[in-house]
Amino acid sequence: MREYSLRDAVNPDHPTSAKVGTRSLLRKLEQNQQHAKVVRSMLASDLAEHCLYVSKTAIVMTIVVDSSAWATLLRLDSKRLLKELRTLKDYAGLTQLRVTVNRRQVAPSTK
Repeated sequence: MREYSLRDAVNPDHPTSAKVGTRSLLRKLEQNQQHAKVVRSMLASDLAEHCLYVSKTAIVMTIVVDSSAWATLLRLDSKRLLKELRTLKDYAGLTQLRVTVNRRQVAPSTK
């Protein structure tokens, strides 16, 4: 049995990447990065800086921010944001925005 490196698996042009499913994972990651760019472009710059990750299904978009304070501000703006997103073809079917807080952040160093 031939062994493959992680580099082989994440290379979208390598035949192994299809076997382990990395092509679809990389494609989904690229899509989510594009969604994040779109969302950030529609937010105030200070709020956009705290938008860490965005994912989308056919009808639900989930936005992850870095603190509960920013989540609250985003939730207050979510009606406007959803309305603005729906004007774009790729987001016309959205019915809900979910805002969550990244709870796995590493605490800043005290050194």
